[in-house]
Amino acid sequence: MAHPFDVDLRTVWRFRKAGQSDLDLALLDLLDAIEHSGKLTVAARAARISHRHAWNLIEKWSDFFGAPLVTIERGRGTQLSPLGAKLLWAGKRAQARLGPELENLAAELASSLNDAVTVSSATLRIHASHDFSLAKLRELAGKTRSVSIDLRYRGSAEALAALRRGACDVAGFHLTDGPLGRRAAIRYAEALGPAIHRLVSVATRVQGLIVPKGNPKLIGSVGDLAQPGVRFINRQRDKIKVLYWHRNGFCLWLKRLETDKFAWPSGGDSATQTVSLQEFEWLLEGFDLWRNQPHKTLHFTSVS
Repeated sequence: MAHPFDVDLRTVWRFRKAGQSDLDLALLDLLDAIEHSGKLTVAARAARISHRHAWNLIEKWSDFFGAPLVTIERGRGTQLSPLGAKLLWAGKRAQARLGPELENLAAELASSLNDAVTVSSATLRIHASHDFSLAKLRELAGKTRSVSIDLRYRGSAEALAALRRGACDVAGFHLTDGPLGRRAAIRYAEALGPAIHRLVSVATRVQGLIVPKGNPKLIGSVGDLAQPGVRFINRQRDKIKVLYWHRNGFCLWLKRLETDKFAWPSGGDSATQTVSLQEFEWLLEGFDLWRNQPHKTLHFTSVS
């Protein structure tokens, strides 16, 4: 019996500079691990390469670009240089934009090729929103080889529509917890029809916020996020969010920089900052409020 096979499509990063060189994508995994751990040995282990190979990768591509990818300082470990941080950012952006499309195309190619060779095994057709549990499901199916996964990434409504018309066997989508999620589940169940479809909970994801040590703002609920002085900024410092209350509901405002980074202090309690409206506007314009301080405002005391 012929076994089904999967197709894995990946991008190729080809740099041309007095010749051409293809980037070893293990370098992106290594840079990501360095950003999280700050130690080359730990990062190499996380990227599943040897310490020597990790160092060779960093040296090779630092020489190629003509600038270091990391900096090593006594007492601070290994940190990404501005070039290393930018290269990692580019890799994450490429993966976010191209990853789902490549997985869709790979699934379609695998399905067509398996049909062409008359693979005599069950095929489970899944249309679902992008989720890490789907990658785990595909990994488990690849180990057993008893079932082939035809996975297509689709939005929730599109996946459910495909299930109704018989274009897939399983439609995957997300539901929020609590009363809102239960109401949505009832509507989904009514739309699908209980006679032929079933609603099955597969995985539970817990999402939260990372706050400074000691939680100085005492954030314990969504309502606390609207208090004055609360700002959001991501690890790469290219996005900033503001959550505020407008009359009868929360509003979330976001700005993402395409090439630059927001100035923001790092480490300790300084990760939480309180700024005035004017300072916030300066921050959005790219000014570093913590290095370029204005003269202090003085208040006089009158004496008779």
